[in-house]
Amino acid sequence: MQDRAKTTEQLLSELHELRERVAELQKRRVHAALWESDAQLQQIIDLAPHMIFVKSWDGKYLLVNKAVAKAYNTSVSALTGKYQADVHPHESELQAILRDDREVITRGEPKFIPEQPYTDAQGNLCFLQTTKVPFHIPGDNAPAVLGVAIDVTNGKRAEEILRESEEKFRTLVESAPDAIFIQKEGRFAYVNDAAIRLYGAASGKDLLGHRMMERVHPDYHARILERIRTTNEEKKPAPLMETKHVKLDGTTIDVEAVASPIRYQQSQGALVFLRDITERKRAEKALRESKAYLAATIESVPFEFWAMGPDGRYIMQNRVLRGRYGDIIGKKPEDICPNESLLSVWKDNHRRAFAGELVKGEVRYVAENEERYLYKVVAPIYDAGRTLGIVGINIDITDRKLLEAALTKVNEDLESQVAERTKELGAKTRRLEEFNAALKVLLKQREEDRTELEESILLNVKSLIVPLVEKLKKSRLGGDQMTCLTILESHIQEISSPFTKRLFGKYLGLTNVEVQTVDLIREGKTTKEIAELLCVSENTVSSTRFHIRKKLGLSNKKVNLRYYLKSL
Repeated sequence: MQDRAKTTEQLLSELHELRERVAELQKRRVHAALWESDAQLQQIIDLAPHMIFVKSWDGKYLLVNKAVAKAYNTSVSALTGKYQADVHPHESELQAILRDDREVITRGEPKFIPEQPYTDAQGNLCFLQTTKVPFHIPGDNAPAVLGVAIDVTNGKRAEEILRESEEKFRTLVESAPDAIFIQKEGRFAYVNDAAIRLYGAASGKDLLGHRMMERVHPDYHARILERIRTTNEEKKPAPLMETKHVKLDGTTIDVEAVASPIRYQQSQGALVFLRDITERKRAEKALRESKAYLAATIESVPFEFWAMGPDGRYIMQNRVLRGRYGDIIGKKPEDICPNESLLSVWKDNHRRAFAGELVKGEVRYVAENEERYLYKVVAPIYDAGRTLGIVGINIDITDRKLLEAALTKVNEDLESQVAERTKELGAKTRRLEEFNAALKVLLKQREEDRTELEESILLNVKSLIVPLVEKLKKSRLGGDQMTCLTILESHIQEISSPFTKRLFGKYLGLTNVEVQTVDLIREGKTTKEIAELLCVSENTVSSTRFHIRKKLGLSNKKVNLRYYLKSL
């Protein structure tokens, strides 16, 4: 019995020990499970790229992930259990953070902080977007706060860069000299100052919201509507196009337009660039008219005219030259010259002119059994100190030279007859006088013919060319055109100068303007016509006439100035 009782006590004791062992084992299993759960939780939050933390009322870190530890340049284990005040050096930031923590704990409500300044361990200013919620640690009744913070520094900097970029873009667009506007759904959604000025509006309110087609000339409606459809629906850019728009006062303007598709305020539209080319079109028209005037002038001169480019090819000719050699544009002298000897003379003249020399003089040549005499002038065309080409004129003086030759022959014949018949002076005195009289008549006729030829040339230059050149100088020419025109005027004056010397000798003491006025008076031009041809006022012409009469000794005399001049 005793053995049985003892055995029972042993069994109870062993059972008690066994229960304690089971309890210890269960406790260890629970701790192991908790440790494993904590490790898994830590592993999960460490994988998160955002800062995750749990803090107590006084700012003690109860739980942190690697992102938080990295911000403070430490480890998770080193940071856990520390107060944020121990690691965050900026007091103003720390107090703001703790105020938010305590507000969440006190109210028991989550709080979203869209932007909060935060300085990391390296001293870099960052910005966090934080969500904080009330939290309780399991097994602990003390309140805490759970937070998730997202670093939005790069986004904020990108926003600042974007704002700066938008501001620069807006400044650029607003200060642009060309009109810029945004078309959305066929209406003005944005206009810059240049667009307001282009359309003659008082402000952007006069355009914004209005249909863009109201500002397009009716002749271009179909094409512009197609361009709007292309940019808005197909999102394709519209290439550069010349068109006409209408200002608010109804004035039509010429513009160049180009458009690119753009998304603006959640709608598809187009960014449109406009450039006012009205003045350019007027200048182009004036240039075309000037070229037409110049071409008409060159075509109307009664002598051969040509121009040659730097490559030695002809680039211009008039009808007189065309009538003799045909179309020579693009050809070289050797393509049209009738013989080698004359070609040598031509090339030498061209070479000297390209070298900057003004070449002029008489030339004789025979082509196809025809003898011709020309007075040639070849001059360089300069621009910025370099020779762009040469220009030349050929004045046919064949008739004059033949007349001179005939007179010379007559003179020689008469001299021979005089020598042979000197001994017969007594009987043949009358006949010799008749021959001498005839010779004087011929010489006088020769002189008059030469004077008439020179005056004809001078008159053609002054009445046909000079007035048109003056008009061209007042038109809107570019720098290159004005330079060429000035050179042409200078050479025309040089060409006409040999013929004006005689008039200056005859009307000694007259100025250039007075000589020009005298020529026009002799031609029967009125004061108004003279003023238009010389590009001066009628009062100036009247004053010039007064000085001419004074120099000719006609002051206070009832003598018709024109008839007097024609009698000289």
